[in-house]
Amino acid sequence: MGHLKTLLLLIACFVSSHLCSSSLPGLDLSALDSSIAVRPSCDAKVERRLNGLKQQLSFAGIDPRKRLRLLNEIYHTYYTYQFDSALVYVELCHAEAAACRDKQAEVRAQLNKAELLATGGLYNAAEGILDKYRVQDLPAGLRYDYAIAAYWTYVYWSAFTMDTEFSTRMDSLRMQNLNLALQYAVKGSANWYYLRGERSYFLKEHPAKTITYYKQCLKRLRGYGRLYSQATFALARSYKMLHNNEMYAYWLLASSKSDLLASVKENAALQDLAMYIFHQDPGKATLAHHYLLVAMDDATFSNNKLRKLAISNRLPPIVNAYLQQ
Repeated sequence: MGHLKTLLLLIACFVSSHLCSSSLPGLDLSALDSSIAVRPSCDAKVERRLNGLKQQLSFAGIDPRKRLRLLNEIYHTYYTYQFDSALVYVELCHAEAAACRDKQAEVRAQLNKAELLATGGLYNAAEGILDKYRVQDLPAGLRYDYAIAAYWTYVYWSAFTMDTEFSTRMDSLRMQNLNLALQYAVKGSANWYYLRGERSYFLKEHPAKTITYYKQCLKRLRGYGRLYSQATFALARSYKMLHNNEMYAYWLLASSKSDLLASVKENAALQDLAMYIFHQDPGKATLAHHYLLVAMDDATFSNNKLRKLAISNRLPPIVNAYLQQ
C-alpha cells in the first residue's frame, strides 16, 4: 500500500498539466468537472450548517427535547459526510434520549448507530445491535427504522463478501429486510419506489421494469442528496444490464454530480465512471486516475472503509497505464 501511495503522489503532481480533455465520444464531462471545482464551497456550506446547529445546541441549556432534536440534526448531517463525527453524535443522541427517559428515541439512536456502523464496514457490530430487537416487538414508528437499518447492513455486508459461501446468508437477510422495509415504508413515497426498484433488481426482473421504479423515485425528490445519488446510480446499473452505454454513463454522471454538490462522500458512481472512461479509452488513464483520486479524497475524509478498499483495488491498472504513456 505504501508503494501505491507513492505512485499516487507522483501522479498527482502532474495531473493539472497532463489531464486529458474531459470528453469522450457522446460523453460531456464539463458539468462533472465544474462540480468537482465547487466541491470545497459545497463542503463549506455543510460545515456552516453544522457550526450553526452546534451553536444552537450550546444555547439549548437543559431543555432535553430541544437538545435531542438538535443532536439528531447534527448526526444526520454528518451521516453521509464524516463517519467518525456521526458516530460521536449518534452516541450523544442515545445518551440524551436515556437522560430524558425517551425509550423510543433510545432505540432509534441504536438503530441509527447500526446503520452507520455498517456504512463504516463494522458489520458484526451493526448486526449485534440489530439482534437485540425483533421488529414485531417494536412500536410502529420504529419498524421502518429497524428494517432499513438491517437492509443496508446486509447490502454492505453482501457487497463485501461477494462470491463467497457466506454471501448466500447475507443475500437472504438482505432480501428479508428489504421486504420488511417495503412493508413499513410510506406507500408511494420516494423511499418506497426506490425500495421497489431494489427488490426488482435483486429478483432479476427485466431492467426496464426496474428502471420505472427508480424514475418514479426521482420524480418525488426535490434536489440532490443521498437518495438522489442512490436512485441515479441504480439507474446506471440497470441501463448497464441493457447494454446501453450511453444511458449508463449519463446516470453515472448524474449520480456523481449529486454526490459532489450535496457533499455525499460515498462517490461510488464516480469510481464506476472513472473505470468506464478507462475501459472505453485507456489513453484517458490520467483523467480516470484524477476522478478516482477525488473519490479517494472523499472516502478518506469520511473514513468510508468500503469505498477506500474498492478504490485501492481499482487504482493499480490505471496507475500502470499512466506510467506507460
